[in-house]
Amino acid sequence: MKVDFVRPSPDMDRLKKESEDWREKVNLATLDARERRTVGQWRREHHQQKVQRDWHNFNAAGKHLKLRLNVHDGGVEVFYRERHYVMSHVQMAVDLDTAKQMSLDMSIGGFGGTMIGDAIALNGTVDFTEAPEPACNMALVLYQVDPSSLGFGMNIHDKMTLSTYFTGPVSHPIGTGKIEMDELHIPGLDFANVEGKVYYENSLLQFTDVTADVYKGRLSAYGDYDLDTRFYNLYGHGEAMQTEAALPKSGLHTRVDLDLEIHSEGSTKSTVSSGSFVSGPGRYHLLPFDRLSGKVTDADGDLHFYDAVINLPGFTVSTDAFHIQSASSA
Repeated sequence: MKVDFVRPSPDMDRLKKESEDWREKVNLATLDARERRTVGQWRREHHQQKVQRDWHNFNAAGKHLKLRLNVHDGGVEVFYRERHYVMSHVQMAVDLDTAKQMSLDMSIGGFGGTMIGDAIALNGTVDFTEAPEPACNMALVLYQVDPSSLGFGMNIHDKMTLSTYFTGPVSHPIGTGKIEMDELHIPGLDFANVEGKVYYENSLLQFTDVTADVYKGRLSAYGDYDLDTRFYNLYGHGEAMQTEAALPKSGLHTRVDLDLEIHSEGSTKSTVSSGSFVSGPGRYHLLPFDRLSGKVTDADGDLHFYDAVINLPGFTVSTDAFHIQSASSA
């Protein structure tokens, strides 16, 4: 079975193109951060106004719909701006009354195209009695999704499960939920068993109460990701991380507590990690020490220590001479 809409005439296509604003079509990747944020804000406000206007016109004409729809093992293909989604094994039950509300229960098997993952579950209601536009109460779960395929602008392919509950007007709902990842690899750090809370509003994804295993230690973190600029920031505190797990060829053996910041403009090359650290007793090759503290930066695998203080048995040495290039960037 295939359902399609009647295609508009060439005159209608031409009229639509003439009315389009350049901000609808511009590629955000060609703009700087300030321009991306401005264009993104304009797009969201423009979309919200369009939804409210269309819904008002629909109601004013008294065009109420009442139907029930069931789909078993169907296929769905969605085109939206420059994105293309292909979904298979779709199970869907819809009970719609635009004078009252809609209930939706939907599950999707494998999906690909612009977004890649294993499954989607979506269920909830839309209240059509709310003004000036319908309001939603929807639970959405994306299973085993490739983060890069969501347009996050990061070269991260570790699978992610995102559970989010959306409420508010259908044109700009607010989402709260949680994120889970078995593994996460970003420049300079390898995480395992990642869990945290997610809050979404407008273009900003905020991550709070994030915990993860990192280099046989434990990390707590928070951060944000801007869908307009494609920039992200991560702030964390790690405890009891083992340097031999993080830098196996460095000759450095100790446990480290670390305060960390990671800032990225959406690519590996633009990602910079920095922080301060303090260790317990250990050794650097054959040289034993009681304590090591200082600051560190990592840009594309190039690790620099500075303002370092080494407490050796009987005396103390201050140095900024440590410079370690990780094996992954060698």
